[in-house]
Amino acid sequence: MNTHIIDIDECNRQGYELTEYDKIRIQPFKDVIDSNQVKFRFFGTIDYWFPMTTFERLGEDTRQLVFSLQKLFKCGIQRFHFNEMHLNPQSKNYGGFHRHWVMEDIPDSVWLNPKGQLATFMQVFDKKFDSQLYFCCLSGEVPSDELKIKFIKKVIRDLHHSCPNGYAGLDVRPIYNIDGLISYCTKQNTHNIPNDYVIDTGNSSHLDNEFVRRMQSYIRQHYKQQLCKQHNQPNTAEMNMESVFASASHFMS
Repeated sequence: MNTHIIDIDECNRQGYELTEYDKIRIQPFKDVIDSNQVKFRFFGTIDYWFPMTTFERLGEDTRQLVFSLQKLFKCGIQRFHFNEMHLNPQSKNYGGFHRHWVMEDIPDSVWLNPKGQLATFMQVFDKKFDSQLYFCCLSGEVPSDELKIKFIKKVIRDLHHSCPNGYAGLDVRPIYNIDGLISYCTKQNTHNIPNDYVIDTGNSSHLDNEFVRRMQSYIRQHYKQQLCKQHNQPNTAEMNMESVFASASHFMS
């Protein structure tokens, strides 16, 4: 089994080059993003402290995560959610899943008008981290991405029942290359892991089972086009599906 590791930082780098297969695989997601004018701002990862092999719980845990964030900020948050399996036999969580998501920013109007539980969370956060988040928001200053991320991570740790305590169990970072990150999050659908496991349509905005059907059809269609294109180019006859879609077997352990 190929255990080539795809680095998240590299995928999130501006200028990261997708393979032809990557471009085909993520195009349906790009169509949804464009048609709904979604601007994803943050990328998150939550791992478990044990091998999570119960697929049903993955969806339940993510549903509770979404509920907690939207209840605290009192706004809808557009997002895509994905699951990834640990495929490295040396990993303590081998065979289990961890979760990724991309999300839009919290509206400025929410940051600048903290009330109720959100105001309380900000004040507790300021006391713990010796920051001025609450005061700055009341003063009309939108927090920096760095401060937003720090606060969102604190919220997740406090409210999400399946977030581990360790530093490595939760990561939230700015998005610099959404194409690269969508490619990263969907890479395992080429490795005999069903799309239903990789793409959490039940907890994602604008994605459903019909989207998965259309995506599969789109990918099959473009596979055929690539094959026909190769057969019609005798000077590149040495090319084959393995070379065109080499990265399809590359995944993170």
